[in-house]
Amino acid sequence: MDPAILKARAEKKKGKIEKAIRQLQKHAQSLKPIDEMTVSKKLLGEVHSRTRKNPPVTEEETERRALALKSWTRYKHYQHLAEQDKLSTMILSQESALRELRAESEELYLKAIAINESFLPLTLKGPVNTPPIPGYVAPDGDYIDTTRKW
Repeated sequence: MDPAILKARAEKKKGKIEKAIRQLQKHAQSLKPIDEMTVSKKLLGEVHSRTRKNPPVTEEETERRALALKSWTRYKHYQHLAEQDKLSTMILSQESALRELRAESEELYLKAIAINESFLPLTLKGPVNTPPIPGYVAPDGDYIDTTRKW
């Protein structure tokens, strides 16, 4: 091959790549439109008539809301502490019972800490892999790509 032809081909490839990079940079900021998010022109024209003005909130109402939020936060905090306390009490009593059981009988202790499979409702049936269907000929045709280009 002639070196001039090879150089011209390389320059042409380089130019195509640079053009593609410019196109990508040009459209990098524009986002793909989401069909579900498009709003009709009619609704866009009516946006001022459809917006509601919120009444001004009085200082007493702001104070009442802040106190209600603080009260709710305090309630949920104490509820969380009570749940944590109950859980730690249950764990401590369980550990105490297991220690007592182990002191009585090691065999009973081992049975008590063994995992009971009947509590788990998991049942699996069937093969792990799907076997091939005998005589099935897979179609090798074209498919139509319906992806929209932006």
